[in-house]
Amino acid sequence: MQRYKGYTIYGLASLAGRNQSCAWRPCGMVFAPDREGIEVVTDSAFATKEQAEQHGLELCKLWIDKPTSEHEANSALTCVWYLKNGRWLKKKERFPAGLSHTWEKFYLAVDELATGPGDVRSRLEKAYFHLHVLLLREIPSDLRRDYKWIIRMLTRRQARWESETDLEASLRQMRNSTGVKIAKRIVRLKNALNDRKQEESYKAKAKFGDKTRTGRRAQRSVSDLPKLSIF
Repeated sequence: MQRYKGYTIYGLASLAGRNQSCAWRPCGMVFAPDREGIEVVTDSAFATKEQAEQHGLELCKLWIDKPTSEHEANSALTCVWYLKNGRWLKKKERFPAGLSHTWEKFYLAVDELATGPGDVRSRLEKAYFHLHVLLLREIPSDLRRDYKWIIRMLTRRQARWESETDLEASLRQMRNSTGVKIAKRIVRLKNALNDRKQEESYKAKAKFGDKTRTGRRAQRSVSDLPKLSIF
């Protein structure tokens, strides 16, 4: 996290395609006192997560430095700006296509919780930026209550000064034990999404008549899959 020209910026990394030699794609989050978060992305990919996160910070600075006329005064939380061939393009609002995007964001959040530096509160800060960009309709309906609880708990305190965000204020005042409870809820939702994603894969193979041994086994068993309940 850095301060840059009155903005708070974060460098993040998301997963690139499985078949690419560079596994991490940079993205960034830009916050200012008078607007909600802006996500900035590009097609570049890097070999390490740290390189991608550093480039994510540079993307944020590039977005801030672009002409003021290109900024939108009322950018929403789900607003995404895409850097292509040196030009900033505002991406259209995405619509959910399966669970892949949701699963990826929870995967990255859990990765931050498991491998990030500092105590659980420090790791929750990075995890939050992967999760809060999700649209509510991208979360399975029976998991939305827990998702909203996570976001609410991480932003429940109001910032005390202009350069502070609600997230920073909440984490600063949070007990470590409360942070552990939030982290456990994130992991629980990730595990539930694992099951949903596997079920979705089985159904797709059965629908399109996968002829492999795995596909035939899925076709026979898909109707017998148990209903998932983690609560």
